[in-house]
Amino acid sequence: MFRWLKVISLASALVFFGIFAASCGSGNNAQARFVNAIPDANAGGLDVDVNGTKVTTGALLYGAVEPTPPAYSSVPSGSVTVQAYSTGTTSPPLLGANGTTVSLSSSTQYTEVLTGFNASPSLVSYPDNNTAPATGNIEFRVLHASPSDQTAVDVYIVPPASGIGGVTPNYVGLPYQGSTGYLSIAYSSQGYDVIVTPTGNKTPINGFNFFYNSPQNSIRTLVLVDEQCCATMSTTPLVLNDLN
Repeated sequence: MFRWLKVISLASALVFFGIFAASCGSGNNAQARFVNAIPDANAGGLDVDVNGTKVTTGALLYGAVEPTPPAYSSVPSGSVTVQAYSTGTTSPPLLGANGTTVSLSSSTQYTEVLTGFNASPSLVSYPDNNTAPATGNIEFRVLHASPSDQTAVDVYIVPPASGIGGVTPNYVGLPYQGSTGYLSIAYSSQGYDVIVTPTGNKTPINGFNFFYNSPQNSIRTLVLVDEQCCATMSTTPLVLNDLN
């Protein structure tokens, strides 16, 4: 009888340590989502690899994100190599022969944006923070990934149809491939106009005046991208529904 108890105890211990090891392994991963902001990349979309393993489930089309927010893909943490290819191929590599190396912290979420032009694309890694905003607020974050308008821009988030005359930008001088960080805004059921201008100028780029209505305590990331047809910044950013 005691012998059987010892066997059962050993088996239980092995199961416990197996579960513990599996949970530790998954906890060491990072989470990432991928945005295709390369306007002249393959029209059929891109495949994205991390450390040689494909992480996109289908063709990542221009102006799209995978997986659909608020979801993320589990990817290795630490120093990892990201590579992209035209969908269904493994050559030529878009991000140079050796890909792009990024550092990802475990249990941390990232937005990985492929931007630039097909001749010299780049990958920009943005750490995310999807902690709920303070009660009564929402948060916007703007990422500048429009390669046709690489000068710095100012970002205004104002009540609808109120204009920006005499208004201080919510963020001044957002550079190409930069991030505003999370801008906390008092919630309004009427929504907001998001206006983007050249820095120090009150004239919106291409008339950029994007209306958006977001629920209370939500977080939205707006990615500035090109018009695929026209080598100019689109007035409709890619919206990522990060929270709520």
